[in-house]
Amino acid sequence: MSLISKLLNAKVFLILLLLTASNTVLSGPLNLNHPAPSPDGSKVCFSYQGDLWIVSAQGGKAQRLTVHVGYDAYPKWSPDGNFIAFSSQRYGNHDVFVIPATGGIETRVTYFSADDLVSGWSSDSRRILFTSQRDHSYQQVWEVPAGGGRAKPLTTIESFDGRKSPDGARLLFTRGAVPNWRRGYRGSAACDLFLKDFTSGTIVSVTQASSSERDGFWSPSGSEILYLSDSTGVYNLFKKNLVSGQVTQLTNHRLSISYLSVAQDASLAAYELGGEIFL
Repeated sequence: MSLISKLLNAKVFLILLLLTASNTVLSGPLNLNHPAPSPDGSKVCFSYQGDLWIVSAQGGKAQRLTVHVGYDAYPKWSPDGNFIAFSSQRYGNHDVFVIPATGGIETRVTYFSADDLVSGWSSDSRRILFTSQRDHSYQQVWEVPAGGGRAKPLTTIESFDGRKSPDGARLLFTRGAVPNWRRGYRGSAACDLFLKDFTSGTIVSVTQASSSERDGFWSPSGSEILYLSDSTGVYNLFKKNLVSGQVTQLTNHRLSISYLSVAQDASLAAYELGGEIFL
């Protein structure tokens, strides 16, 4: 089944309920951030008040995953579903951490003075991709072994939010200087999506509109991508077939959505809107 068919057939709803440890019901905009579906789309990990929580994609009571005075954010599940990588300010700036998806002890993976913001995993669940400004005055896409070790850059140009294709042969990333909260910008700083071929080293643009396109995710086949575009005036969800070039708009919100994340099997997409999480 194609990516768009899976998404249109998926249950789309709003997480309306979050129960704290004291069973207090929180209603209205909850400031839930950075949703990340599990590989099979059955669960969603998200950030709330600086800690990570996990809830069923059917809704219900959320289980707390991390408890720390530092701010934990940007969770991403490993493709095998066993671990969740995230960024935390426990030592000042954002570093990369890993925790078992079932809970347990967090392991610090990166040690650097710049912010390291998690964006994804390699398909074999052995390496974590993140955005960081290290060797240059601009951000690059990096990867590091999930068990810790030396990080290496995957790009040499300004880039962020990198994600490897399912076969590991290509890298999808964003370039541009427009923050995700600024809508309707048209100019040279607009964001676009690019593909890097690891074998040849060539980089080609995926989007070339005057609007901003960002937050790209792969379909399981590697032939389609899902991403955010403000071509409608606000950020909405779009799909592009990399073979035919056909672009399809999937949502029509009147307010911008942000922090898109897609399940490994493309059965579920999640994003922020108005302080709440949409699936």
